[in-house]
Parts: sequence; structure tokens; C-alpha cells
Amino acid sequence: MPTDDEFRQAEILLRLWDGTKQRAVERRSIEWKVAFGVWAAELGAIALVLNNAAKLRDLQSHWCAFAAVGFIIVVLHSCYVFCFVREHNASDSKIAKAYERSILAIVGPAGPTVAAGPGSSLVPPFFEVSIALALAGLATLVVYSLPGA
Repeated sequence: MPTDDEFRQAEILLRLWDGTKQRAVERRSIEWKVAFGVWAAELGAIALVLNNAAKLRDLQSHWCAFAAVGFIIVVLHSCYVFCFVREHNASDSKIAKAYERSILAIVGPAGPTVAAGPGSSLVPPFFEVSIALALAGLATLVVYSLPGA
């Protein structure tokens, strides 16, 4: 049977564990806001080109530049998702598992376990990036298929 000091230590560890979970949830909400922002910008560019096709005939000759900008957006978004978000989620998950092991060592097998701990991703990062890539490709295709002057 754990002592009062051990229970207090387990409570502190549980609060620390919850903090890692909160950071992951906050990061996930920011991650999706960034993703929706990128997607909205790409869709906005497509809508702008389609609504002003007659005025933008000269844009067709610059479709490679349009594709390059789309590619750069996808690369930056990929770096954000894979180098920042994924790394921080993995770090939080590792820390949370260490807290969980420490809690279980104090209170025994009846301690808390979590099926999806901090940092576990509900949607694979490849999904976010593939949507951005598809929209960038669609935007380039729209510009390329503009009627020539």
C-alpha cells in the first residue's frame, strides 16, 4: 500500500502528465488552423483565377511560376507538420509515458492508463500534406488550362 507521500507524488506526476496532454491538444488545434489556412489560401487562388479568367489570360504563360509557388507552400507546410508538430507530439508522448510508468510504479497496476496518450495523431500528417499538394496541383492545372490570348 502506497504511503501518503507516494500518493502526493503520484498526484503531482498525474498533473504533469495532464500538462503534456494539454500541450498536445493545443498544438493539434493550432496545427489544424494552419492546415485550413493553407488550404483556404490555395482554394482562394483557384477561385480568383477562375472568376477572372478573361482578365488573366497572360497568367497562362507563367504557369510554371504558379506551380513553383504552390510547391514552395507545400514544402513549407510539410516542414511545419513533419519537423515541428510531429517532433513535439512525439516528445510529449515520450514524456507522458515516462510519467505514466512512474505513477504505475507508485500505485501499482490499478493506476491510470490511456489508450491514446498525448501526441498520438488522429489523422496522419501525410493526409494534411497530400491535401495541400493536391490543391497546389489543381491550382496549377487551372492556370495552365486558361484559354490563351
